Amino acid sequence: MKLFTKFLFLLTLPISFLLFSCGSTPKVEEKEIQAPEKVIVQEEPEEIIDNSDDVILIDEVVVDETEEEYLRSINNLQAEEVVTKSEFEEDKAAILAIIEDLAEIMEEEDFNAWMNYISKDSKTYYSNPKNIRKAQKKLPDKTLQLYGIKDYFKHVFIPARKNRRVDEIRYISKSYVKAVQVKDDSSIVVYYYFVKENGKWIVHIPEL
Repeated sequence: MKLFTKFLFLLTLPISFLLFSCGSTPKVEEKEIQAPEKVIVQEEPEEIIDNSDDVILIDEVVVDETEEEYLRSINNLQAEEVVTKSEFEEDKAAILAIIEDLAEIMEEEDFNAWMNYISKDSKTYYSNPKNIRKAQKKLPDKTLQLYGIKDYFKHVFIPARKNRRVDEIRYISKSYVKAVQVKDDSSIVVYYYFVKENGKWIVHIPEL
């Protein structure tokens, strides 16, 4: 019996030592390793400016203004007289080109060149001494004397039109138009009358 007890003691001794050793091992503090935070940089959205609508609106305004001018120009035509929009554009371009030529002629007071732009009826009318006297009476400066059509050109035609601006044309008939400046209040000032002779526009000076 003593022998068995001794054997049992010897058998449990290593196990007890092993348990003691395990229990006395210092505990290692575990630290949780966290993954670094993912920084998200949010960029401001790029501002995209879409001008497509503006372009369309500008085009529409241009079209409307052109159409309105055309309608104003043909407003006084008789029902049987028809001027197409393309004819209007051609007539206006031709008349404005003549006015540019006349601006240079008036600047130089070139009477002979001016006569090339005046209608035959106007030349005849203002070459008549009786009609020249009528024109003289309308002058604000009563000291001026008109002796013929050349004086009319210098003292009447030029002062009334030099450095004036013409914006539009107005049809009186298909072959007779007035060139006008449009004021801010929609009123107009007439600076020239044009008549079509032999297919070309030429200046007509109304009779007194």
